[in-house]
Amino acid sequence: MHKRMQDKRTQHKRIHVHAIAALVVAAATALAPAVGAAADENKVTISVAAKAGKPVGGVQVYKLKRDDDVTLTVVADRADQLHVHGYEIERELAADQPQTVKFIAKRTGRFSVELHKSGATLAVLEIYPN
Repeated sequence: MHKRMQDKRTQHKRIHVHAIAALVVAAATALAPAVGAAADENKVTISVAAKAGKPVGGVQVYKLKRDDDVTLTVVADRADQLHVHGYEIERELAADQPQTVKFIAKRTGRFSVELHKSGATLAVLEIYPN
């Protein structure tokens, strides 16, 4: 009978360990970069697609740090003009042709990435001090 109680206690400990592991994985996932973004220390890659003048999957907010090396790629199904506010980056977009811009996130704050002709906000960049 003593052995049976030990087995139950061991089983309960395993359940608790699995529950804690699941919480750790959930927390790590929540703190990971937003969908469409990949980070490697100071390098951040963001990919955004637009269809019918709107961002596919909705407007995403990307949290960056000052001095991050940003690569932003946008592809739209219509010709338009890409504008990264606050950085005064503007590029013409041809339909279905990816356009990539690179910049260093020197300014902190909240900046919109927009399509000028359609007036749509594609993404928001939140750049925080180090």
